[in-house]
Amino acid sequence: MYDPGSDSEGRVIVKTATWADLKEFYPEMRLGTMRALVATLDGKVAGVVGVIRDGDHGRYFSEFHEELQPHLKSMVIMRAIKKSMEWVKAYKGPVLAVAQHDEGARLMTRLGFTRIDGEVFQWLKPPY
Repeated sequence: MYDPGSDSEGRVIVKTATWADLKEFYPEMRLGTMRALVATLDGKVAGVVGVIRDGDHGRYFSEFHEELQPHLKSMVIMRAIKKSMEWVKAYKGPVLAVAQHDEGARLMTRLGFTRIDGEVFQWLKPPY
């Protein structure tokens, strides 16, 4: 079980996502096979990051509620992103991501994804 801990104030806690956590964040969504971490803020799920199977490829995703925005550059969030990228690198098959704004596109490039069409990015595995 992955436990990156909490931020310096103890308000943001990142942990392995449970089914209940994901249903709290996505109450109307049908969820599939995934590996994810959630960030809780004062005990409520405020963000999620992970990889979900989407047909013949993986989809890297992250979403957060506005109240998590001031905490996105905290060390605990950075560790969660690093852990989620381990899952991307280990995924058997291609992994795609969609950046819905300029900051997302910048982050995808920084993480090592390559833009393949408009908002769509792909993780290109090394040939070794």
